[in-house]
Amino acid sequence: MSEIFQDAPHEEPPNYQTFERATVGIRKKLLSQKRSQIAQYQIVNISFNALAIAQIAIGAAITALGPLGGQHMLAITILGAFNTSIAGLLALLKGRGLPQRLRRNLAEVTKVLDRIEEATVLLRYGSRRFSKKEIDALIQDVMKRYATANDIIETNQPDTYANGEFSQPHTSVTAVESSPSQRTHSIVINGKQRARDEEMGTNESL
Repeated sequence: MSEIFQDAPHEEPPNYQTFERATVGIRKKLLSQKRSQIAQYQIVNISFNALAIAQIAIGAAITALGPLGGQHMLAITILGAFNTSIAGLLALLKGRGLPQRLRRNLAEVTKVLDRIEEATVLLRYGSRRFSKKEIDALIQDVMKRYATANDIIETNQPDTYANGEFSQPHTSVTAVESSPSQRTHSIVINGKQRARDEEMGTNESL
């Protein structure tokens, strides 16, 4: 009887379960961030469009009252004040990168979530069993993408808003054995692409 138990193989959890357990915390944070970004984007986008339409309507009303300026001077003055206020609000929103900034932040969060879902499906329904080293590489890739997304969101705050995209390369399971010193990722800053070596930390123009 003891020999039977000794010969029984020790079963490890499936690959996708190991990956899901390692990324469950990141997934929850990303889902919370996504809901927040969607709500903010919808509110700001609707407000921006409503202000733009109101500005057009007020401008048309002022134009219509123009020939009768002597009789409706007070109304024209009030409408002009409203129109100036709306123009100022629109300029303020545009100056803070809204609503485009929120949409870009949402896109960064969504890309990391999509990568997690892609890796989970690959591990669960893939035709082969991946090694522990490959699973670890996928987990590290998700963590790097999550950190990069947070860096972009932080960089895109009003005081440090930039048009550049900090994107991580797509790490496939077949290429997980490459050494960190051989992997570089490109950074686009002010329309100029640069390559940064992850190990040495040096920059050179492409």
